[in-house]
Amino acid sequence: MRLSRLTCNQLDRPLGVDSDILRFGWVLLAGPGESAVQTAYRLRVRDEDGSLVFDSGRTESRESQQIVLRVPGLLPSRVYGWEVRV
Repeated sequence: MRLSRLTCNQLDRPLGVDSDILRFGWVLLAGPGESAVQTAYRLRVRDEDGSLVFDSGRTESRESQQIVLRVPGLLPSRVYGWEVRV
């Protein structure tokens, strides 16, 4: 099982996001002989130095599109990355 098409605010590489309310999305793909069923996710945002700036914690949900999260403390003109585990 793997994730594909990760998006933030419906973009795969957003630039200039000016809000702390973000919409995340991903597609769960199953390998041969696997079933792809998500029961929870954990989403983390890191700054360009790799420091953790947000952690959703384990969130029980089958949703994987339009996940609205408030990520406080994002600074303008900074590069951030995000990862999700299901």
